Amino acid sequence: MNVNDREIITQIMDAYRNGTLDWANVPAFQAIIRQEIRKALTDSHFQAQQQTQLKNDHTWYHLEIERAIEKTAEQVNTEQIKQTVEKDIAEQQHKLSLQLLNNMNMQAKLEKQQKLWIPVLLTVLPTMAFLLISFCAIWFIFIR
Repeated sequence: MNVNDREIITQIMDAYRNGTLDWANVPAFQAIIRQEIRKALTDSHFQAQQQTQLKNDHTWYHLEIERAIEKTAEQVNTEQIKQTVEKDIAEQQHKLSLQLLNNMNMQAKLEKQQKLWIPVLLTVLPTMAFLLISFCAIWFIFIR
């Protein structure tokens, strides 16, 4: 026990022995009550300060995030990105156009070859059929 605690106990015991246990007559007890009230008020004031500081920190945090976003947005050149994307799209469209043109050329060549061979085959097939039949007939008649 410290000195203040002993003094309080002594004053309480004296008041009890005298038959007048009136807390108003115990100055050390009144001092403790005042001290605790001050402490409670100080604690609530401290908590209010902490709440205010927390709100300020929260606001500052959001402002810093917004500044960082703005700074990043400034650093990113959106016009350059737009031009790059448009350039890439144009290159892809050009490649697709070339591929489509190449496919159309190949298709035209195939159609041309088909158109070329059909008349040739129509002309040559009867002659070849006649020669084959003639060969079979000669073989059947003479060689057999």
